[in-house]
Amino acid sequence: MQLFESVTEVKHHVCRIYIQGLKHQPHKELKAALFDLRFQLSKIWSIDFIGKRIAEFTIVADYAPAFVAKVKSLPFLSIVPKVDPSKPQDPQATPEVAAAVKEAFTKRILASLASSTRPAYKQYLTDLVKEIGITVESSPALTPNPTYDPAPTMEDFSDDDNYVDVSDSDHDI
Repeated sequence: MQLFESVTEVKHHVCRIYIQGLKHQPHKELKAALFDLRFQLSKIWSIDFIGKRIAEFTIVADYAPAFVAKVKSLPFLSIVPKVDPSKPQDPQATPEVAAAVKEAFTKRILASLASSTRPAYKQYLTDLVKEIGITVESSPALTPNPTYDPAPTMEDFSDDDNYVDVSDSDHDI
């Protein structure tokens, strides 16, 4: 399994790993379940649901082998290789769906950048948006908005909160 998918991931020593088998749930509940399963929450920088049962974990690269081994040890979870969250999973998707997925991805990344309190994660996201060509300066996602509604997921386009920054976690399990 290739851990680094982008130049930015290599530069910042982080990996994005996609896990299938997690139901879309409040992040407080997900973090509690991960804690109970003995995942090292301090090494998980963020979790984004990108589909009904797929989550993107941004983790510290040195934790990746242990993280992958832990996921593989759980029969209800699996690693999803070669995910591009900016594109639909269905290769037959219409251009409208492809555009909606790309927009949801862009909004998600920019919302994460705007809301994160972890400096290293913010720098990673800043470099990632540059690498993938997202314009940050004109983005409404970077303007504080108390009524901001998070971007929909790529499968169900729901209005549920689909981002968690786990930088406030003090659990190292």
